[in-house]
Formats: sequence, structure tokens, C-alpha cells
Amino acid sequence: SLNSHDESLGYAMYLHGDMGCVRITNHDLSTGRKLLVVKDSYGNAMGPFLGASFDEVHVVDFRYFEGDLPTYCTEHGITDVLFAVNEMAVNTEQHQNSIRAMFN
Repeated sequence: SLNSHDESLGYAMYLHGDMGCVRITNHDLSTGRKLLVVKDSYGNAMGPFLGASFDEVHVVDFRYFEGDLPTYCTEHGITDVLFAVNEMAVNTEQHQNSIRAMFN
């Protein structure tokens, strides 16, 4: 909950932790724009705020997402993509392999 004052929650207070995929829908907009955010835990705080500017925001954690990213974008009508990943984490071979796997 955004109203939580429990500091132990960290980034989890925004999207309730790291999940493979979360969709945020803004019923007050009709722009035709849908954003896909590819993120690690550092991107958790961005999704709810970006929801004010897009009809939908799909937040994908590359460490847990098991789908094919181009197919996902096509199936859900994604118009914009943002990579929000900690630069230190993405420089590890494990994380690079996880990101590559989303394009197979």
C-alpha cells in the first residue's frame, strides 16, 4: 500500500514486490498508448507514477518474466517500451542472459 509507513517494505510498497508481470490500467485516459516497463526492483516505483500518462502500463520484471517480449508487445498492443534497470545489475552475465531470454 502506498499509505504504508513500514520502511521494511522498501520498493515492495509500490507493486507488492517483484512479480513477472503486472498491468496497471488508467480508466480515466483514452490516449491509445500502452507502456511496457522492463525493470528490476529499482523500477518498481516507476509503474504507478507512469500510469497517469498511459492507458495501460505493463510492468515486467526480466528476472521472473517467462514470456517472449516481442510477442507480448504485439498481443497487448504495446506502443512504448522503457527499460528501467539498475546499471550495476544489468552488467552481470546472469542478468544479461535473463534479458536476452525475453527475445527468444
